[in-house]
Amino acid sequence: MPASAQSAHGSGAAPAAGGRLEWIDMARGFCVIAVVLLHVALFHVFPLTPDDHGRPLARAWVLFNTAVLGSLRMPLLLLLSGFLARRKIREGLRFARTRLAIATNLHLYLVWTLLYFAVGILFYPYVDRAKFEMHSWSGLGLSLLYPQVGPLWFVYVLSVSLFVLALTRRVPPALVLVGFFAAGWAIMALTRDAAGLPRAIFFAAGALVGEQLIALTRSWIASGLAFVVYVAGAAVAEKIDLVLGYPLEVAAGLCAAVAFLALAQLVAKARWFRVPGAWVGRRTLGVYVLHWPFVAALTWFGVQRPELFRGWLSGQMAEIAYPIAVAALIVILCIGLERLLKAVGLGVLFDLPGSVKRRLVRGAATQAGVAASPPPSPTVRAADAAAPYRRAGVRAD
Repeated sequence: MPASAQSAHGSGAAPAAGGRLEWIDMARGFCVIAVVLLHVALFHVFPLTPDDHGRPLARAWVLFNTAVLGSLRMPLLLLLSGFLARRKIREGLRFARTRLAIATNLHLYLVWTLLYFAVGILFYPYVDRAKFEMHSWSGLGLSLLYPQVGPLWFVYVLSVSLFVLALTRRVPPALVLVGFFAAGWAIMALTRDAAGLPRAIFFAAGALVGEQLIALTRSWIASGLAFVVYVAGAAVAEKIDLVLGYPLEVAAGLCAAVAFLALAQLVAKARWFRVPGAWVGRRTLGVYVLHWPFVAALTWFGVQRPELFRGWLSGQMAEIAYPIAVAALIVILCIGLERLLKAVGLGVLFDLPGSVKRRLVRGAATQAGVAASPPPSPTVRAADAAAPYRRAGVRAD
């Protein structure tokens, strides 16, 4: 880890086994927990609760989920993913692990798009209103080309961004960042949707200037200023057109990441925050892709049998405690289910088949710069372990 990426706040989180910094893993863990919490609240809980008018605590909770978590979790997760993938990007497309990283993310996107479609058919058989919905056949076709609904756009962005950044690794970083920004703004204007490639700029920033951004967390002045810019930029962007607000959204997202990472290093001093957060942060793949079917099931049951949940949502404090508890339970279930699926021979849901890996790395360069013979799958995985962060950017973490 470069010295510039260390924090002067003294997080107290020493590198874990394998050279990983626990506070980085903890930050990633909090991001994916925030993804689950937001989806539980937005799709399952909020439709079952009364209007928040005249209920200040409920109103604050809604704003926290939609404004704070909504604007922070994915930019930060993308930035950290780009930061952790920077070595693969610098090596370029002729290196084995760069090829594997791109192909693995594409594999995950295609496999889980099909599985999400099956979930949509199962829980929403009566809905076929919009061509972009994943529970329609036209929605499936479109989603195989470009993400339309659900969280898989993140995996899509990882694959595309890794490919483009590895391809342009010799281009000056400033020009690459300008290109990502311009492309993101243009796509935002076409789709009027912030999810997807408009947010690839955060991955690119993490890969190309992530060390500089993390170095800003050493300064309380820089961190405090970043927080002020984040609040102001997010407030202004909320009041103007989505497309016109794209530059403010990008600036606010980067500033939010700097402010949160400064805070994360302080929080990491507390072992009871750092250890469980880092534990989740090293297992984000299963949580990210598996939580969506759980949320879909809860949402469906909430629509069909709302009376089953009313007792759990009686009062403003209950409306806060319930989604937190449900999100925590879903995170644990996802991690356990991933282990179970791999144990019964369904690891292909989370990784490329060994035969595909061997074809991809045939003739590719290794870290030492020599051609890679077709190795067995465990050897391919072991080659990636030489990096400080083994799973950086390879999967939908």
